[in-house]
Amino acid sequence: ERQLVGGQRKGAVSGCRLEGVQSGQLIAVEQIVFQLNIIYNVHIKLASEDIANCRMTTTFENQSLDAVLNVISETLNLLVTKDGDTIIISGEGCL
Repeated sequence: ERQLVGGQRKGAVSGCRLEGVQSGQLIAVEQIVFQLNIIYNVHIKLASEDIANCRMTTTFENQSLDAVLNVISETLNLLVTKDGDTIIISGEGCL
């Protein structure tokens, strides 16, 4: 299994870890989505650029994709839908 921290592969570990903090900085949703696509081998896309700029600080360890998407949607008030094999994250975005 793989570990990604701040978008950098850290090698084999026991469990997948997605960490939303790099040097104390908030991480953009578009970077989180990029990492999720790699870790879970899925196709997630953002419905608008406004969502890409949303930022959050969080750590996911050994969570299901649904659990991770639920945290993102609840934290940022976004909607997660599925269209075939594609997962779409939509909403108003962030200020």
